[in-house]
Amino acid sequence: MMNTRLRSAAALIVSVGTCLLVGLSGSLVTATSVREWYPHIQKPWWTPPGAIFGPVWTVLYLLMGVSAWLIWRSTVGNARH
Repeated sequence: MMNTRLRSAAALIVSVGTCLLVGLSGSLVTATSVREWYPHIQKPWWTPPGAIFGPVWTVLYLLMGVSAWLIWRSTVGNARH
């Protein structure tokens, strides 16, 4: 029983960590170019402030990792296909 919980917790950490690393690598590649052109484009009035993008993307990548983990641990036959 404990081995199953440890395996599940490790899978959760790997799933979330992988998604966060993918997001981080994408942000590192695009960060400088976004700083150069994004402030100068014309944006609609409803564009959220720049400070909100980091937390929102982090939450999205966390949720993608948890979703991948939930699929991995699913016992339903076709859930993994």
